[in-house]
Amino acid sequence: MGDRRWNLVSYHLEPNKAQVFFQFTVGATGAPTLMQYNYKTGLYTAAPALGATNTFGTQAGARGILSVVRNSTGNYTVKLQQSFTRFLQGLVSYKTLGTSVYPDTIFPFPESTIRLPVSSFTTNAQSGTVTISTITESGNTVTVTTGSAPTPAFAVGQLVQISGANITGPVATGLAAYNGVYTITSVISTTSFTYTCPENSLAAGTAAGTAQILAGSPGPFLTMQFLNPTSGAAIELANGDIVDVEFDLGIGSGT
Repeated sequence: MGDRRWNLVSYHLEPNKAQVFFQFTVGATGAPTLMQYNYKTGLYTAAPALGATNTFGTQAGARGILSVVRNSTGNYTVKLQQSFTRFLQGLVSYKTLGTSVYPDTIFPFPESTIRLPVSSFTTNAQSGTVTISTITESGNTVTVTTGSAPTPAFAVGQLVQISGANITGPVATGLAAYNGVYTITSVISTTSFTYTCPENSLAAGTAAGTAQILAGSPGPFLTMQFLNPTSGAAIELANGDIVDVEFDLGIGSGT
């Protein structure tokens, strides 16, 4: 090592950028375990959950990642320990891979979810889900009409979660850019509202999906979906897989 010198210089045009690295292992039925690297031992161990003692402090999770949770086949929510402004890229590699094919990975609707505050307080109660009748976009404004009015009623400033609103294209069902957590910007009627989506001029939704008012912020998060590279269908990770992930995330608006 005596003939090596490391120059810690990085040139990029993104004003402020954070790189977050993490690893998770996969158990039965795709269940993830977030891992934490110990620089003293050179080993990975399971990261502490909320309320547990952390070797590197009291924060649960592992260096930027709060938790990894499986939602459905090959679909995971990755909760972040802080908010970010822009999703730049996600890179996935495998130390162990037991699936029959090398999965493709997409990161649906990141811009709306990484900006959420780490904590949020509200007096609103969380509503049940209501079925979406139509969902369309003009420019960056999305208009949602539901089959019934929720309780509590839609109101400007509420956080609403859109799920399962599909659009035509080679994307797994329910993973269209309409989906995510957004702030209601206007209320048209008891069953219709608008929000702003970072993706513009999307085609109209082709599947109903649901809308739900949230009682408070779920915190900043990303969604990862593993897909069969041939069919585009969701694929389950295998028991024993070890997955390494890097997120490049913007942390400032810049000029």
